[in-house]
Order: sequence, then C-alpha cells, then structure tokens
Amino acid sequence: MSGDTPVEQVAKVLDAEPRLEALATIEADGSFGLVLRSTLTQQLGRQFGYALFARKPIHVFNEANFLSCDASEEPVKVITQAVQRAEAAIYDDIVVTERGAYHGLVSMRLLMAHSKDLLARSMAEVDALELQNQRLDQLNRAQREFVANVTHELRAPLNTMLGVANLLSLDPALSEARQHAQSRT
Repeated sequence: MSGDTPVEQVAKVLDAEPRLEALATIEADGSFGLVLRSTLTQQLGRQFGYALFARKPIHVFNEANFLSCDASEEPVKVITQAVQRAEAAIYDDIVVTERGAYHGLVSMRLLMAHSKDLLARSMAEVDALELQNQRLDQLNRAQREFVANVTHELRAPLNTMLGVANLLSLDPALSEARQHAQSRT
C-alpha cells in the first residue's frame, strides 16, 4: 500500500479484513514502513481521532522500530530477533525484504507456529534416526557374534586336524609307510 494512501481507506481495508494485524506502506523512494492495526485503531478511536487523521497519508502511522528481515534468513534467527524486542512488540508483524526491496509481511504468530511444526518434525526425525541407530547396533552385535562363533567352530576342527597331522609326522612307523607309498608312485 502506498504511504500516501489516506488513513480512511486503510481503515476500511482493516475493517474488511479482521485477521489483518498490520499493513506495509511503500513510499515513492522505495522505502517501506509498517502500520499496526492496534496503533491505528487506538488513534482513530480517540476523541476526534477519525476527524483529525482520516484524510492524512497513512505513513504518519508508520512504526518507528519495526522488525525487518531478509527472505533468506532462517526462521529461528528471525524469532530470536523478535523476542528481543519490547514485550508489547514481540508479536508485531515482520516486514520481509528481498535484496533490500519490500517482499511481504509475516505474522510472528504464524512464524512461531511454523517453527513449532519444524521442531516437531525434526524431533520425529531424530527419534527415527535413534531407532535406526539402535537397530544398526543390534545388527552389528549380531554380526560380530556370528563371526566369533563361525571362527570358533572352524578353529576347533582345524586345530584338531593340525594336531593329528603333527602327531602322525612324529610317528616313525608312519614315516616308513609314507616313504614306501612315495616309492611306489
């Protein structure tokens, strides 16, 4: 909305859209501001408020210290900045820019709800990864036990065969039979 729009037109827009908490104003030079419903209705509701301000440009109600962020900023960073504001301003809408130009408004309540959903999904993903990690640990343990058991089962008979072969090689009678068998071939 242009910063030169008369207050009475903005009041009509806000009356028609009860969920709208704020409006951004854009000046001819590209600068922008933020007009809060609460501030505007409070001023217009005072004695002679509507009569005094109805024809004035809406930019007279621009907030002095509104929060602005770039569209690429992480929601957590924006929420952190918002909660560092004065208590009364924490839930004020946030002006979103892209490369310095006005891009839109975001509701702090909506941003926090979105972040809550992201956190819930992240926690669910962490739980799923922990469960997968436990399953992989169980599989790894089973694999180690299998290898240990197979190694033991192979070692026992092999050691027995090696021991018998060593004993047989020490037996002189067997050595003569072996020599006799070799001479036949």
